[in-house]
Amino acid sequence: MMLAGGGGGDPPCSPEKDTIVWVDIENCGVPSDLNSTELYGLIEQKLGEDGFNRGNLVVNVVVPFLDSYVPELGPNIKIWRARNYNTDKFIKEKINKWLDSNPAPHNVMVATGDDDFRTTFNRLRKEGHTTLMAYNTKSVSGHLLNIQLDSKWDWREFLSLPIRQLSKKEKCRLKSRLRAKAFRKKQRAKRRRRWMAIKSRWVGTRTRWR
Repeated sequence: MMLAGGGGGDPPCSPEKDTIVWVDIENCGVPSDLNSTELYGLIEQKLGEDGFNRGNLVVNVVVPFLDSYVPELGPNIKIWRARNYNTDKFIKEKINKWLDSNPAPHNVMVATGDDDFRTTFNRLRKEGHTTLMAYNTKSVSGHLLNIQLDSKWDWREFLSLPIRQLSKKEKCRLKSRLRAKAFRKKQRAKRRRRWMAIKSRWVGTRTRWR
């Protein structure tokens, strides 16, 4: 996969740098006031305006389930289905696999609201790639906004749409969602530790019986 690059007044990347974009549609969906077929063009336009689109551009959209509804996005966007609802994990795995065979420099952008991307962004920067992020104000974690990146935007602003102010009710819902997301993350980590402990005991038992 290839991608596109650049900066603002002083482009931070080389003229021919390619760009790859991953959109977590669970957290950064197509806004209701946007024609979904315009998504690719608006991504291309904004990256170009900010100097990040001078090579090839690949846009990937990830949905959580096999039967998830996907609006008409046009022929230039590749749709991926995470199958197990864990879209952020799917994107991280794809980026890490891509990194193993794609040398720098590229621009890599993720549109998300999940703070689990810190390690992925750090690896991208360490290997010389330009890191970009768009986030949904209604689902973003404060930790995510503190990650060191080359550039980041509010998702609606990135798509040249007016930024909506959250109502009190929406802010409460956002806090509840973030708490629920953090709880699910802890539960997944707990289940993983439990499984690793069981696996370790099982391996130890087999070793003793040999």
